[in-house]
Amino acid sequence: MDKLNSTEINNALKDVRNAYRLLALYQKRLLDIVKYAANSFNVTFDSGWSKFSSTARHGNRAYIDRVSWEWLSLYLYEFNLGAVQIGNDRYNFKIVHQADTGFYDASVNKKIMHENVQEFSSVDTSITRLFFVLSKNDNGCPMINILNGNLKAQDNDRIINGNWLAVPYNLQMFSSQLSTDDVLNGFNNICNNIFGIDLMYVKS
Repeated sequence: MDKLNSTEINNALKDVRNAYRLLALYQKRLLDIVKYAANSFNVTFDSGWSKFSSTARHGNRAYIDRVSWEWLSLYLYEFNLGAVQIGNDRYNFKIVHQADTGFYDASVNKKIMHENVQEFSSVDTSITRLFFVLSKNDNGCPMINILNGNLKAQDNDRIINGNWLAVPYNLQMFSSQLSTDDVLNGFNNICNNIFGIDLMYVKS
């Protein structure tokens, strides 16, 4: 580790404070988008799972030797938003937040680079996005069923695997309510084309 003088340390700590404040604002925006999408599709938040690392615990179940990513659980995160029943079929809806494709874009040994962010691909070429995931009569893990192997920035087309559908949307597409509604209507149309359903006009 390079030795820093007091000015460099103070500047670095200013960056840290700014980063935490920015993350707080970003995550509030993210949660608002997820809640708005859930309301539009007549579902509600059911559970959530960190998918890049385990989640840091609290109390005496917290372990200081866990990797730093376990204290940043929204880096890759599944929002399980329940399901709607349409006829004899049950459709499970999830939103997976991918804050940064940089880890997956990098062509290095993934087993040893979790904490070595210098090995991630450049932030200029990486992207931030949401995957809208719908599964028909199957409520398993989206990482296992459809997203594994499809988390690089270049993986920007809809993915279909059996009764699973995943559609990636860059976060800038949610810049306003109007643009968000466009995304939701677009996803609804894709679900209609593939599954023959209209998520926006059913009751959970």
